[in-house]
Amino acid sequence: MNEKVKTPHPTFLQSLQTLLTLTKETKEIRLQQMFAILSGKGYAALLILISFPFCLPIQIPGFSLFFGALLAFIGLRLAFGKHPWWPKWMLNKTVKSKNLETAVEKTIHAVIYCKKILKPRFTFLARNPLLHRMHGIVILILSLLLAIPIPLPFTNMVVAIPILFFGLGLLEEDGIFIFIAYMLSFLGIGLFFGIFWYSKGHLERILS
Repeated sequence: MNEKVKTPHPTFLQSLQTLLTLTKETKEIRLQQMFAILSGKGYAALLILISFPFCLPIQIPGFSLFFGALLAFIGLRLAFGKHPWWPKWMLNKTVKSKNLETAVEKTIHAVIYCKKILKPRFTFLARNPLLHRMHGIVILILSLLLAIPIPLPFTNMVVAIPILFFGLGLLEEDGIFIFIAYMLSFLGIGLFFGIFWYSKGHLERILS
C-alpha cells in the first residue's frame, strides 16, 4: 500500500530565498505575491521582513508611513486573535523589486546570525493566546509611532527594533526575545513620549 510522502514546508530562510529570486525576475512585486511566499509562517515572518529595513541607521523618506500602517494592521489582527487576512486593496499594492531585494538580502543575513542564539525557551510567552493579544497591542502602538514622520535620526530604529524582536521571538518561540522586545518597547515609547512632551512645551513657549 503506497503512502503519500508529505513535503516539508519551506523554512523561513528558504521562503526568503524564494522571494529574493523573485525580486531578480521582475521590476515590481505585488504584496499578494510576497504574502503567498511567506504563507505558513504567520504574521511573525512579516514582522521581521517589514521591520528590519527600519532597524538600520538609514531613514527612507516616505516608506515609514505605508509600512508602519501595514505593521499596525498586523498588530491589530494579533490583538484580536485573528488569523492572517488582507484586504484586496492592500494585496494589490506593489513594491519596487530593487528596494525589496535589498531588504530581503539584509534580512537573510540578520536571520542567519540570530539563528545562532534563537531557540525555543519560555515558550508560554509565544504560545499563550492572551499574551498574543498583548503582543499585538504593543506592536500596534510601535507601528503607529513608526508611521509618524518625525525628522529626527534613529527614531524609526527605536520602535522598529522591538517589532523585529517580537517577530523573531514568535517565529522561533523564544520567550527571551519577546521579553527583550517588551523592554525595548518601553524605551521606544518613552522616547517618543519625551519628544512629544518637549515639542509641546517648545511650541507653547514660542506662542506665549
